[in-house]
Amino acid sequence: MSSLPCKCGFVFHDNTDAISWKAHLITDKDWFPLLDMADSLIESSDPDRATLCMTLRHNLHRVNSCVQTRLLYQCPGCGRVYIESPDGAYFCFVPEDSDNDKMLFNHKGTGKVLPMNLKKTD
Repeated sequence: MSSLPCKCGFVFHDNTDAISWKAHLITDKDWFPLLDMADSLIESSDPDRATLCMTLRHNLHRVNSCVQTRLLYQCPGCGRVYIESPDGAYFCFVPEDSDNDKMLFNHKGTGKVLPMNLKKTD
């Protein structure tokens, strides 16, 4: 998708990384195979770690992989959510509660992976 117009007039341009209004949707059915794949790559004795990492990335984006992801966009103007369908079309949903109309913008994550032995401090 190079651009997607929202019904309110905002146009989504997906041409960079770390976009605050973009998310990747993974179903619960696919979440656990993803974790299993990551575990098997981590536990592998293969010395070529770069290839293993690329295998994981490839399986996240390939059409016939064990994990299927869908793109999700939330309009920063009106809060509408657009979810990609398997055929590349987008379905639109409008939040019922105006207090939660821009949930993607309220993400509390750090964007950094923390080792298990470190505790998060505020």
